Amino acid sequence: MKLLICTRCTPRAANTAEMARHIALKLADSVDVLLIPKSESSTLCSHATTLAQTLNEAGIPTRLFRHTGNITASVLSQVHTTPYDLVIISSRDRQGLMRLVQPSRALEVAEQAPVPVLVVKGKPRTIKHLLVCTAAGPTSDRPVRFAARLCKRLDAEMTLLHVMSQLPLGHDAIGADLEAMADELIARKTPEGKHLVRMLDIVAEEGTSATPLVRHGLVVPEIITSARKEHYDLIVVGAHATPGLPAFLSDDLAGRILQSAKRPVLVVR
Repeated sequence: MKLLICTRCTPRAANTAEMARHIALKLADSVDVLLIPKSESSTLCSHATTLAQTLNEAGIPTRLFRHTGNITASVLSQVHTTPYDLVIISSRDRQGLMRLVQPSRALEVAEQAPVPVLVVKGKPRTIKHLLVCTAAGPTSDRPVRFAARLCKRLDAEMTLLHVMSQLPLGHDAIGADLEAMADELIARKTPEGKHLVRMLDIVAEEGTSATPLVRHGLVVPEIITSARKEHYDLIVVGAHATPGLPAFLSDDLAGRILQSAKRPVLVVR
């Protein structure tokens, strides 16, 4: 994999560099480190140079670039210039009205980049357990397949989460389906059960395995609660709205998860 690691000269950037180092040593064939200082006069940050040196010494060809100006524009310019398999970037969490007044640059990158974007949030983590969120239809195929490839190379465990928000996938669903767990839905061959089986087949095609999990309720709160309670190291979500819903009910679930989560989020499109 070819990775782009984006960092700034801030205390939070050290967390990004630490997590990126762990991921790159497991995944990367080559790496570009993109340093975006706050001003032209800023010196190179030690964590960026140390990261590049560590990866080069490990036999992973690593280049260090420096851009100035708008973070989103700098990252998008780089990804449209060079083909990458994964972008890693830190997030500056904003609360309350600040989310509306000044949206997260990491969220802007995740929404616009043509490649998967891993947004580092919270403390540095060694990725050992992924929570992969699935939705009905083919939109989940790529996120699940990409997550399975990561799991295999990171030697991590994987849970496939499907949240039933009281809107069944099939018109012939029975009331019991709206409270059933994953194994029951699979055994009954409900639309949700068939969806989980198809996702498990994709995981198996990539040479690994996953545990299916179903939760009932509002999608975003259930995902965030599951991630927190079970101590998952990474949430994986597709960059798409919920299929099959009317336009007035459909929204950017990936963006809402990214804003609400207190741990790293991988957005795959």
